[in-house]
Order: sequence, then C-alpha cells, then structure tokens
Amino acid sequence: MKLRTHISPVASLILALASLFAGSAAIAQQPFMGAPPLMPPGRQCLLNDRFYIQAGAQFRNIQRFGFKKFPHPISFVQQAGLPPFGPTQAMVANTNGRFGNGTGVQGYPGLVANPTGNPADDPRISGLWNYNNGSISPVGQPGAILWPNGGFLNDPQQGLGQYRTDVPAGGVDVGVFQVSDAYTQMGTGTVSTNNIVFGIQPGTTPDENLVTSVRFRRMLDDTVATFPENGTPSMIWQIMAAEIPNRDANEQVWGPAFELGFQWTNLFDLFYGLSWFDLDKSMATEFNTVADLWREGFSDTFPFWSDNENSLGFGTFLSNVRPEGSNVNRQILPNSPGQIGSPFRIFFTQIDPEGTAVRPPVPVTEAVSAHTSVRVYENKAGARSWTPLYGLGRFGVTAGPLVNAIYYNTSTTSTTTFFLPNLPPGVVGPISTQKTEWLVSFGVFAGMDVELTFNRYFLKTNMQYSVSEEKQLSSSSNLDTNLNMSGFSALIAGGLHF
Repeated sequence: MKLRTHISPVASLILALASLFAGSAAIAQQPFMGAPPLMPPGRQCLLNDRFYIQAGAQFRNIQRFGFKKFPHPISFVQQAGLPPFGPTQAMVANTNGRFGNGTGVQGYPGLVANPTGNPADDPRISGLWNYNNGSISPVGQPGAILWPNGGFLNDPQQGLGQYRTDVPAGGVDVGVFQVSDAYTQMGTGTVSTNNIVFGIQPGTTPDENLVTSVRFRRMLDDTVATFPENGTPSMIWQIMAAEIPNRDANEQVWGPAFELGFQWTNLFDLFYGLSWFDLDKSMATEFNTVADLWREGFSDTFPFWSDNENSLGFGTFLSNVRPEGSNVNRQILPNSPGQIGSPFRIFFTQIDPEGTAVRPPVPVTEAVSAHTSVRVYENKAGARSWTPLYGLGRFGVTAGPLVNAIYYNTSTTSTTTFFLPNLPPGVVGPISTQKTEWLVSFGVFAGMDVELTFNRYFLKTNMQYSVSEEKQLSSSSNLDTNLNMSGFSALIAGGLHF
C-alpha cells in the first residue's frame, strides 16, 4: 500500500475519533461495569438485550483495480537454424549439451570414422570446424599427421594439439586449434550444469597448466550456408512487447453487509461484520511496433590440459606455437572427458550482428485482451464507543482489524502478427491463459456511526475508511491485475437487540 495516499483521510479520522473518545469518557460518570483494557469506560448496561444483529447495504470505494502489463520478448521463428557441424539442439537436449565418448551423442569426427582433414568435405566429415573466434583442424604441423593417430608413440592420442616428444624440434602436432582471445575463451574454473568461469582476472597471467577449458562460438547467420558447410541460417524476428504501467482507477460498488455484536455496556460494543462485493474489468488493446532480426548461435566448450608451466599469453593462442621453444603437451579433448567433464554445446540467441542496414526491421502488431472478475469477502472485528444523542439514539466511533478473502478468475489472450517482406504474415498465438485462485489481504479500519433506536429495533448509518494490502492478481507471466481495497465506505442498515 502507498502511505501517502492515506495520510489525509486517516489523520482526519484520528482527530475525530480522539474527540469522540474524550466525549464518551466524560459522559461516563455513573458506577459502571469495567470495560476491556485500553478502551473508554461506560455506564452499567441498562438493556436486558445484550446482543444485536443488523443487515443492510454497503457502498464501497475501491482505491485501485486495473491491469498492469510488463515488457517481455515475443519471437517468431521464420527459419530454424541448423549447425554446419557437430550435434544439433535436439541431439544434446537430453544430455545437458554433452557430446562425445560415453554420452551417446556424436560430435567431433573420430567416434565412428576418423576425420579426413580435406577442406572439400563437409566439416562433419573433414573435422575442419571454423568458429567466429577460432578454429579446429585435425591436420597437424609439421608434417601431415592426422588426428587421431592411435599408434603414435603408443599413446592413445585422445587430445588434439601438441604432443611432447624427444624430437629436437620440440614436439609433434597431431591436429591444431586456434583461439582468438585467450583471456576470454580459456577458462580457469570448473563446470556445474554447463556453467563455467571463463576469462582471466585483469592484471593476472596464470600458468597455462592451470587452464581447464577452451570455449568457441559460432553464429548461425548466412555464412553457415556457404559450401562446404551446408548449414541453415536461423532467422528469428523478435520484439520487446509493450508495457502498460498501472492502467487502473477507482471503483464504486454496492454489496450486502451483516453485523453481529455484543453490547458490553451502554457506551461500548464488540462486533463482527461480514460484507461482500463483486468487481469486474476487461481490457482489449493493440500495440504497433517493429521487430529486429535475431540469430541463433552455439558455444562449444572443450576440456583442455597442458603441462606448460609458463604464463598464458595475451591475445591469439595457437596450439602449434612452441612457448619459448619448450617441449610441452597442450591439447583439447574433442570427444573425451577431462577435468570439466565431456565437451558440451550450448545454444543461444542474439540480435543480428550485421544490424538493420542489411535486414531492416519488420512491422508488428500485438493484440492483447484480458478479463478479471473478483469476489471479495470482507471480515471485520472491532469495537465501538458510543455517545448518547439525547432523545434520538447514539453516536459512535469504531476501529479494528479486517481480513479480506479474495476469490478471483482471470484470463488473458494475446496474438502477435509479424508482417514479413514477400511472405505471408507470421503469427504467434493466440496464446491464452486462465487462472483461478484465493488470496488473503489484511488491513485496519476506523469509522463513525449514527444509530436511531425504536425500542428493540434500530436504524444505523455508518462511514468508514479502511487501509488494506495491495494485491497483484496474476493473469499471466507478463500481466497482473492490481487490487487495492483501501478507501471509504458508507452503510445503511437496520437491526434489533435480543
């Protein structure tokens, strides 16, 4: 609740209540039955009928009832992307992105057939994987040693890269990999659910043998369709759906109200009141905007190991460049588990790096409709202090806590249309959601009463102001109905003492 909204009416009520409480205490000059603690005293009850019941109609002013829509992305997939090499998104869906030996998902060539290293072959066969920030090749330098070479020095050759030997030249390369930016692509952390700490802290140069992984990225843009890769570019049009900030207003409703009370003294009552009312609101609107082209991409992370104790260099990292002429091992494991587990692939989307100059935005219309109906059961328990109106009846003040039991039903439907160039419109939806739920909100109330009595019968009017918690009635993941039942109420009722 927003306190500033309630300061003026609450301050006025407090002043009036304080005056009336003082008046009630001044009148109570006769011997009396003690009232509960902290309440003004009263005279000994002169009525034989200590209980009363009343029924009537209540007018309620509701401070806030309306919709709030949050911004959220909406996408239309014009063309799903297909990687030019390695596993697809469907292939790794059940392995948390893992591929290679023991995962059941084939990734880099070598599990079924060895890579050919021939640039004219499909990269799924050749093993020539070109990324946006590096590359992998099964052809080693110097010479034409092709990975894997299981008979080389009786080593299983699981790694692709440089192998330490006693050759004076300082080793043999069985495959080669290149990294564009070692400080952002070579991780020094551990993997948990495909999350890894990548990059090096500024001002530090860790030893190469502390690095545990290498990460590459490739966008599924138009370049993946060129021979020999034969991939499929992804085309995803996306908008950030419009926001509606608090489209709400005051509401006025009528409803039945009942009250049951106990007359403690002539000047003091305890009571419980129940009233209920219904609220109903609908919204239908359209938003016009434009959508930008987004592309899907993927990130491959391979285990890395090295026995090179020299510091990791800046910038480009080449596995076939000998650090200071030393003879070391340094490899990635394209199909085998390492310290971070098996290699894994993660798919992502981002806005087209080429920008709107190549592919201009397309117009989009978002149509949204929503409806919310609410039934509120307002429960009040309070105390009332009376001042006599000689010859007519009594004037009283009331205060106490309240509890609102809220039952609501809400539904939302949205349809988004993307107007594509030279193609039929792309439609997302209609997407419909419906929700029914109970909520509870708490508050307090204070008010004034005038009661006209006729023997055992009475006629009563009442003015109250209540302050309640504001509740958000969730219509969908991006649309709420705000409900704040604070506000004034007026009552006219009749009843009897018994």
